[in-house]
Amino acid sequence: MTPIRILHLTKSIGLYGAEKVILNLYDSINRDKYVMSVGAMVHDRHPHRELLEEVEQRGGESIAIKCSKKIDPRALQKLISIVREKDIHILHCHEMKSRLYGLIAAKCLRIPILTTNHNWIRENLVVGTYEVLDAWYLRFFDHVIAVSDEVKESMLKFRIQSTLISVVANGINLQECNKRRSPDAYLKQALGIRKDARVIGGVGRLSAEKGFRFFLDAAKQVLAEVPETWFLIVGDGPLRQQLEEHARLLGIA
Repeated sequence: MTPIRILHLTKSIGLYGAEKVILNLYDSINRDKYVMSVGAMVHDRHPHRELLEEVEQRGGESIAIKCSKKIDPRALQKLISIVREKDIHILHCHEMKSRLYGLIAAKCLRIPILTTNHNWIRENLVVGTYEVLDAWYLRFFDHVIAVSDEVKESMLKFRIQSTLISVVANGINLQECNKRRSPDAYLKQALGIRKDARVIGGVGRLSAEKGFRFFLDAAKQVLAEVPETWFLIVGDGPLRQQLEEHARLLGIA
């Protein structure tokens, strides 16, 4: 039986949740039935090749598609050429830009296309406008995966057919976490925290939709009542400096 060739496509901005999902899929895929490649649309000034490098370290095929404009016909031509040359059977897209280019390419080549909607974040008016457009052309995909019931509900509000959507919750690779885990006592010692101290942590991309500003506000209130508590945030992202400044202003940094 000839393996089914799948191309996962995204416009990566680092190594965050969606990228981790793609890597988990790569690690767990049945290689007797499927051949999985990973493509990323990269910008000249901010290429963000982290996902591609992770795939390469695993011995997989990574594909960089130069796309330095919001609308780049050459990037679309390149994607169509790659899908045709590699005889891709299924195209799987993971965010707005890859969905637009992937949908056009798949329709031109008449291959199935699906997408995972990791979330709409409504970060600002511009992003919100793009997300409305994204919701409109999602209905032309063969299938849409929502990472939670809440994400599915947000799509249903745009009258995307329920039969088009399946909910597949994100998972965590526990083996990978346990492999890198250090004893709690060692971590506390390294961070200057008492062994018997209570620690409350948050892990995620430092962006508005993750709500870490509320985490800091809550930490301020808890510390007023239980001052021996420690709060840790693990992650990186565009709001890092703002969150660090907010913590300083609250007097908890």
